[in-house]
Amino acid sequence: SWSSSIDGPIGNGGDAAAALSPGDHVVTASVVDNEGATGEDMINVTVYDPSGPTTMSVSALSGSGVAGGRGGKWNAVVTVTVLDNAGGDVSGATVNVAWSNGTNGTGSCVTNGSGQCTISKNNLKSNVSSVTLSVTGIDGPLTYADSGINSVVVNTP
Repeated sequence: SWSSSIDGPIGNGGDAAAALSPGDHVVTASVVDNEGATGEDMINVTVYDPSGPTTMSVSALSGSGVAGGRGGKWNAVVTVTVLDNAGGDVSGATVNVAWSNGTNGTGSCVTNGSGQCTISKNNLKSNVSSVTLSVTGIDGPLTYADSGINSVVVNTP
C-alpha cells in the first residue's frame, strides 16, 4: 500500500498512481509478503501548486548615503525587495545591478527570507554628489518580470 504524510492512503499495488496535494510529502510504500513478513520504504516528495506564483520582480528600492572613510568619502547603500506575483517574499534570488552617474561597476546580492538584499558601493569621492543603481535582472526560482521599479538615485549624506 502507498500513503502520504499529507493526503493519507493514496493507493495499492505496484502501479499505484495518485494526484498529491501541494506541499512537502513523505510517501511511504508498505508491503506484506505471503509469509507475513513486512517492509516499508519512504521518500520525500515536494509538490508545487500549479496555480502558485510564476514570476518575481522588484517591489521596492531604498537607497541611502552613509558617511565613511577619510577625506569626505561616502558609501551608497541600497536595499532591494523582491516579491512574487502573489505578493510573497522571494528568497534566494540573485539581484544583478549596475552602478552609474558618478561611479561605475556591477554587482549582485542574494535575497534573504524576507525577500530583501543589500548592496553597497563604498569609498565614493566627496565630489560625487549622487550615484544611480539600476537592477539589470534577477536570477532565481521564478521568471523575472520587469516591474518598472528598476533604479534609484542615492545622494551623498
